[in-house]
Amino acid sequence: MIAEVLLVLAGHSSSLFPTDHTLHPSFAPLLHPGEQQALEALGLIAFRYRKIKAALASLSRSSSRSICALCATLNSILRNEYESLVVATEAKILSRDADLVASGSFVPLSLLRATFSDWDAPLAALVSLVEELQANEHWRPGPLIDMLLMRAHTGVHRVADILSRLSVAVQRVWRTQLTAFLVHGSISNVDPLVSENYTLLDGSIPSCVSAQSQESIAYVGRAIATVKAAKWQKQLPQSLTIAHTNLLEDVLPQDQHTFDLVISQIRTNVSEWLWLNVLTQRDAEDAVETLANYFLLRNGEFSLAVIREIERLKLSRLTLRSGPTSMIRDQDLNLALLRASLGTSAQHDPALSRLRFSLPSGPLRPLLPSLANTVPPSHASHSASSTSGPSFDLFVSYLLGTPLNLTYNPFTTAADASKSVIMNASMANHTTWNASRVAKGLDGGLGEVRRHVEHLLLRLDFNGSFSKRRENAGQTTDILADLITLLASSVPPTPSVKNFPEYLSTNQADCNTEHRVYIEQNGSVVSPFHDIPLFADQNNGIFNMIVEVPRWTNAKMEISKEEPFNPIKQDIKKGKLRYVRNCFPHHGYIWNYGAFPQVSQFRIASTLIGSHLKSKTWEDPAQSHAETKAKGDNDPLDVCEIGEQVGYVGQVKQVKVLGIMALLDEGETDWKVIVVDVLDPLASKLNDIEDVERHLPGLIRATNEWFRIYKIPDGKPENTFAFSGEAKNKKYATEIIHECHESWRRLITGESPAKTPSYDVSIRNITIQNSPGFVRRDDPVYTSLPGDSRKPPAPIDPSGKQNVV
Repeated sequence: MIAEVLLVLAGHSSSLFPTDHTLHPSFAPLLHPGEQQALEALGLIAFRYRKIKAALASLSRSSSRSICALCATLNSILRNEYESLVVATEAKILSRDADLVASGSFVPLSLLRATFSDWDAPLAALVSLVEELQANEHWRPGPLIDMLLMRAHTGVHRVADILSRLSVAVQRVWRTQLTAFLVHGSISNVDPLVSENYTLLDGSIPSCVSAQSQESIAYVGRAIATVKAAKWQKQLPQSLTIAHTNLLEDVLPQDQHTFDLVISQIRTNVSEWLWLNVLTQRDAEDAVETLANYFLLRNGEFSLAVIREIERLKLSRLTLRSGPTSMIRDQDLNLALLRASLGTSAQHDPALSRLRFSLPSGPLRPLLPSLANTVPPSHASHSASSTSGPSFDLFVSYLLGTPLNLTYNPFTTAADASKSVIMNASMANHTTWNASRVAKGLDGGLGEVRRHVEHLLLRLDFNGSFSKRRENAGQTTDILADLITLLASSVPPTPSVKNFPEYLSTNQADCNTEHRVYIEQNGSVVSPFHDIPLFADQNNGIFNMIVEVPRWTNAKMEISKEEPFNPIKQDIKKGKLRYVRNCFPHHGYIWNYGAFPQVSQFRIASTLIGSHLKSKTWEDPAQSHAETKAKGDNDPLDVCEIGEQVGYVGQVKQVKVLGIMALLDEGETDWKVIVVDVLDPLASKLNDIEDVERHLPGLIRATNEWFRIYKIPDGKPENTFAFSGEAKNKKYATEIIHECHESWRRLITGESPAKTPSYDVSIRNITIQNSPGFVRRDDPVYTSLPGDSRKPPAPIDPSGKQNVV
C-alpha cells in the first residue's frame, strides 16, 4: 500500500481513490479510523497536485507570455520542491530510514502524513490560483501582477514565498517588454504595452506603478520610437541604452520607490539628450522669437501696419467693378505683408520672408460690412466655441470675412521644404493660434537646412500632439501650449490631486472662503491627516508630506482639523481670507510649507492595526515638551521642504528629514521639520542639518528670521525659538516625530479625546477599522462629500482689507 500511496502522491491514478480524494469503500473496514483519516489527507494532497498539473498543461498553451512564464515557474517549483520530496521519501523508505520506517519494517501512515503536511496550504492556494487563471481567458500583465502581489500578502510563509516567486517571474517578463519599449522604442506583437500611437493600453501596467512613472514610460517610449521611425541622423547613444538597460535589470515594479527613481532617471537622461540633439536651444529661441514678433503682436508697429494694409486692400477691391481684378488673391496679401513692413523694424528682418498668407477657399471678393457674416464683439468668443452655425474669430469676421492661413517656413527653397508649420491667422485673438503638420515625401538626402522645423515637429510628436507615428497630417494643436510644454517636459509630472470646491453661496465674491482641496487615492477621497501613509519607504527613512502652501505664495492654506476627511482650505478670520505679508527681503513663504500625513501603512485587516498605529504625527495640546516647556499647538507636524521645485496645494511629496526647529508661537510648541524632496538635485548631498548650511548657506538663518518676524507687520510681537534658535539635527528631529506619533495614536484610537472645550479634531477615516472615526465608503457621511467642481477664482477684494497673519 505504501508504494501505491507514493504513486498517488507523484500524480498517478490509483484504485485507492477512484474519483477524487475519497478512499474506496472496500478499504475502509480494513483500516483504523486514524489511518483512514491520514490516507484521505494524503489523497487530498495528491488530488490538488494533479489538478494543478492539469491546469498548468492547459494554461501553458496560452499566447500570453506572462501566463507561460507563470506556468513554467510553477512547474519548476513543484518539480524542485514537491516532486523531489516524493522521491526523497521513497528513498528513505527503501533505505529503511529510522525517521520513517518503524522497527525496520513498518511505515506508519501518520509519519507519511506529517512529511507532506507542509504542502496542505500551498497546494490549496495554488488550486485557487489556477482556477482564477482559467476563469479568465485573456490575462493582461498588469492585472495578473496585481493579483499575484495581492495573493502573496498572506501570513502563511510558504504560500507567500511561492506566490512572490510567481509574481517576480511575471514581472521579469513584463520588464523585458518595458525595456524594449523604453530603450529601443519597440512594441511587442503579443501583449503590447502601448497602442500604435504610443498610448498605454488598459491593463498593460500594474497598479503598483505610480501615475508619475506611467506618464514617464509613455513619454520616453514615444520619444525613442519617434526618433527611430523618422530615421533621425542622431540616435540615442549606445552607452545610454546600455545604462538604461542595466538600470531596469536591477529593479521590479513591486519596489515602487526604487522603480520610480529609475524611471525618473531614464526620463531625465532622454529629455536632456533630446534637448541637446533634437530640439536645441537655438531652435527654440528662433521659433519663440518669431512667434512673439509676428503672432503675438510684440512688434506692434508692424502688426498695426498689416491691419491697415489689409483694410486698404479691401477698399481698393470694393471700388473696382466686378471682374478678376476685384478679387483678393494670395499674392495680394503677401504684397500687403511686405508693404506693411516698410518703415518698421520688420523691414530688414529675414524671418519676414518666411511668412506667407494663403486663402484655403481660394480668391475672395470682399463684402461690405453690412453684408458680411460678422458677429457682435460681445458674442465673438461664444460663437467661436459653438458647434451650431458659423463661427468666426475677430480677425476673420472684421478684417477679411473668411478663414486665412499664415505659413511660417524657415526653408529658402522648395526642395528643402519637406515640412512646414501652418498657423490659423487669428491675430486679434492669440489664444486661437493652431498648428498642423504637412507631411510631404521625405528625401533621405535633404541637408541640414531642414533642421529647424523638423526639430520642432518631432518634439511636438513627443508631447502627443500628432497621432499615430509620423504619417498623419491635418491634425491641429495649440502651438503656444506645446512650445511651453516642450521647454518644461524634462521635469517628471507630479501625482494628481483633485480640487473639490464647495460653493455654499452663489455670491462669487465669497467663493474662495468655501474653497476646499480634497485628496483622492484610486478615486476615493482620503484624509491627509489619517489615511495617507507617513512612510513612502520606511527602510530608507523616506516620508510623505502634504504641501499646504507652495513656495513664494501668501495664502495661508492649511489642513482643516475640524472638517470630515480634513480637506485643505484657506484660513479665515472675521470672514476674511488670511494671508502672510511679504517681509523684506522675503516673498511669501520661502519653502514649500506643509505637514506630515499620519498613517504608516494602508491596512484594512484589524489584526494589523496595532503595528501601523505607531507611525503618526500630531502635536498634542495636552502635553508639554520636556525641553521647550510648552504644550503642543494641536496641529499636524509642520514641514518646510527646501528643494528647488515649487509645489502645489495638496501635492504629496516624498522627502527625507534633515533637522528640526522649535518655534514658540504664543506660548505653544510649534515644531518645524526641515526636509528635502528626494528628487531634488541636492537630495543626495543633504543628509543632516549641517549639510544644509554647507550647500545652501544662509537658508537656516533665513528660516529662523522668517518665523520670527512674519507676524510683526500685523502688529504682533516677534516670535521666539527654543534652543536659542538652533536647528537640531536629523536624529533629534526623528525623536520628535516619534513623540508626536504616540500623541496621534492616542487620538485616533480614542485614548485621547478628539473633542474638548479647547479643540475639536475630526478623526474620520476610511482605513483604520478599530478607530472610532472609521467610516465605510457607503456611509452617507462619505458619499455626501462634494464632487470635483473647478470654478474660476473669486475676484480680489478691491478694498485691500484681506486679513494677514
